[in-house]
Amino acid sequence: MQVEVALLSVDDALARLETRREGLSMEEASVRLGRVGPNVLPSTRGPGLARQLVAQLTHFFALMLWVAAALAFVGDLPELGVAIIVVVIVNGAFSFIQEYRAERAVHALTLLLPDTAVVRRGGRKLSIAAADLVPGDIVLLREGDRISADARVVASSELKVDMSALTGESEPIPRMTSRHHGELGDALDSSNVVFAGTFVTSGSGTAVVTDTGAATRLGNITELTAGVVRRPTPLRVEMNRVV
Repeated sequence: MQVEVALLSVDDALARLETRREGLSMEEASVRLGRVGPNVLPSTRGPGLARQLVAQLTHFFALMLWVAAALAFVGDLPELGVAIIVVVIVNGAFSFIQEYRAERAVHALTLLLPDTAVVRRGGRKLSIAAADLVPGDIVLLREGDRISADARVVASSELKVDMSALTGESEPIPRMTSRHHGELGDALDSSNVVFAGTFVTSGSGTAVVTDTGAATRLGNITELTAGVVRRPTPLRVEMNRVV
């Protein structure tokens, strides 16, 4: 949706999103919220930390090594038994740390979204929970605000946005209202779109929400991060081969 509205004029973008400069009515917003769901990033809540650690110490190959350690002690080979136990624990710890870091990375992305957003609904300025934003909402942006959803700028007063969370750009980038001319392969290349997780460094403006939750650029990154297949550590691979 970002690319599509970036190529449209402000009035055409508002029409495409079936909204207006005064914002949606509360009834319209409620209906859209029921249709598209809350503006929250996708999350994959896994088992607790204790269960994850236990799982790393009790998988099939680890169980075989625990049995081997027990047999080593029974066979009067305590040094071998201790060595096997150390290997199991070290491998489990490394694998657990890998899983924990991946989980924390996803959690860190969710912290980029603010708790509240200022919108115009029915011509009135309101502060609402960011989770209640829907496509078509008119959000008001000012210096210091963290942006809650992907949106098309409809008014700008020297508005500049820090987009380093998405692009790595160290300098704030001006955001304008004029439509993008020519071909546009990625909305990040347009100067009239702002994105969830970025923040306003100076100026002010208003924007119409185009995408929320998992449909935002930040939501896509969160899904990709959560969906990365965690490969076994080299130690785990070698341990399985030896077992």
